[in-house]
Amino acid sequence: GTTERPRLSVFRSNLHIYAQVIDDTKNSTIVSCSTLDKELINQIENGKTCKASELVGLLIGKRLLEKIFKKLLKKIKT
Repeated sequence: GTTERPRLSVFRSNLHIYAQVIDDTKNSTIVSCSTLDKELINQIENGKTCKASELVGLLIGKRLLEKIFKKLLKKIKT
C-alpha cells in the first residue's frame, strides 16, 4: 500500500476479526480495529459472525474517513 492507496489487511481467527489499513511506504498502520474494540464488544455476541465482520468493516471505514478528514482540515488551517 501507498499513501495515496493504502492496503487493507484482514485477519480472522477462530474467535475474532481484525482489520488494519497500512501504508507500506511509511511502514505504519494508519487505522485498525477488531471485534475486541470497546466500541464493538457490547454489540457483538460472537466475534466470528457475518454481523461482526460487517461492524468491523463499518468501524474501520469510519476511522479512516475521520483520519483523512482531520488531515485535510489541518492542511486547510496552515
